[in-house]
Amino acid sequence: MLRATAVTLAILFSGSNAAHADDATICGTAITAPDHRLVEVIGACNRVIPIAKTVRDSALFYRYRAWALSHKGEMAEAIVDFDRALAINPDDTWSLQGRAQAHRALGHFDEARDDYLRLEWLYPDTRWRVALEELGLPVEPTMAEVAARPPVVAPAVVRQAETPSVTPVSATAWRPEAESPDSRRLKMLEDENLRLKNLLAEAMLEVAKLRETLAGM
Repeated sequence: MLRATAVTLAILFSGSNAAHADDATICGTAITAPDHRLVEVIGACNRVIPIAKTVRDSALFYRYRAWALSHKGEMAEAIVDFDRALAINPDDTWSLQGRAQAHRALGHFDEARDDYLRLEWLYPDTRWRVALEELGLPVEPTMAEVAARPPVVAPAVVRQAETPSVTPVSATAWRPEAESPDSRRLKMLEDENLRLKNLLAEAMLEVAKLRETLAGM
C-alpha cells in the first residue's frame, strides 16, 4: 500500500524535475515516518504543495503535512491543514479521522464529536462509536445534524405506506426512489467536479487580483 502511494506520488510529478518527485514521495511517507524525519517530511510537503498540478493533489499533500504536524505534536497547525484538505474533499475519511484525533488531543470534544459522527455515517466502523462513547457526549446525531448532511450520499428511504403492491415478476425490477450504486456514484462525481471547478475559478480570480495588485505597486 505504501509502495503504491509512493509510486502514485512520483507519477503526479512525472513532468517535473527529479527533486519535486522526490519531495512528493517523501511527503507521502508522513503517516509512517519516524519522529526524527518529521521535519524533513514537513519540508518536502511545504515545497510540493505550491506546485501541485491539481486541486485534488493539493488536498492530498495538505493531508500528509497535517499528519506529520500532528505526529510532531503541533495539533493546532495540523487542524488547519486538515481543514484545507476537507474544504476540497469533505468526504476524505483519512482527514476526518486525523482532525478528530487532533481536536480530541486539544480538548475540543464537540468538534471531535462532529468529525466522528460524520465518519460513522460515511464509513461505518465500530471504532467511531467507541471514540464517541469515550468523549462522554451524545453518540446519536440530532435531527438538525441529520438534516444538515448533504443529500447526495444519504440512502433513499421509502416508507412502507408509500410502497405500492408489486407482483413477484415486477418486484425485482421496481425500485421506487433508490438509485443504483453506479448512478449514485456518477452523481457524486458530477457534484464533486462542479464544486472543484468553482474552487478553481475562485483560485484563478484570486491570482488575477494579486497580479493586478502587484502590477500597480
